[in-house]
Amino acid sequence: LDHEHAEAAKALLAAGAPADLGSACVLGNVDMAAQLIVQNEAAMARDGTPPPPPLLNEPDRAHGLTPLMKAAAEGHAELVHLLVDRGADPCLRDREGNDALLWACEACLRREAWGGNRHAFVECAEALIAAGAPLESRDGLRGHPPLIRAAARGHLPLVERLLAQGAAIEAMDAEGGTPLLRAAAAGHE
Repeated sequence: LDHEHAEAAKALLAAGAPADLGSACVLGNVDMAAQLIVQNEAAMARDGTPPPPPLLNEPDRAHGLTPLMKAAAEGHAELVHLLVDRGADPCLRDREGNDALLWACEACLRREAWGGNRHAFVECAEALIAAGAPLESRDGLRGHPPLIRAAARGHLPLVERLLAQGAAIEAMDAEGGTPLLRAAAAGHE
């Protein structure tokens, strides 16, 4: 989220716009997210609904992104930790077949260009993998696994972490591209 949009969102919240978990995750507002989760858990306890709270895994209407996917795509590692600790499922997929780890690997370069923390995406990936996100998941469009996405974006710390976690260096996407080919084709040596 770039600075101008973040400021507009803050102004809307200050004016009384209703908060939701997806927005809290995009904004990186840990306090708001935690409050919404606690409120949802309390309501579930009153109703007798078993955990995890549906709120944690509820996809948005537009693209099917869960709050965890949104937090990972923005590089909000503290939120990723909070969500997985409360029971968010890192294996869920959006309408295009992306899971939260794929989103973290997709968005890493764009968010850093807007002033994001380079290490935050590595921390997001670590938390997601520890929570059970598959290293070899593939998106539904090009068949890219997380390693190919990170390599194509030239995000060396993320590439190194995925390899250290056991990502397949010889993985191929739907067009036969490897992590090395995708990194080289995108101009990253």
